[in-house]
Amino acid sequence: MYVVCTNEHLAAMVQNKCQTKADLQKINGLDEAKIEKYGQAFLNVLAANRQ
Repeated sequence: MYVVCTNEHLAAMVQNKCQTKADLQKINGLDEAKIEKYGQAFLNVLAANRQ
């Protein structure tokens, strides 16, 4: 099994209401390579579930 992000990273994305890759860069432990590879997918999911 490969883990892209921890539950803590995912919770931080929601709590910080990330909308851009720059927002993702503020999360401790998310490196630039992960943001470049997976960041847009995370942002798309967050946007689709924003209330």
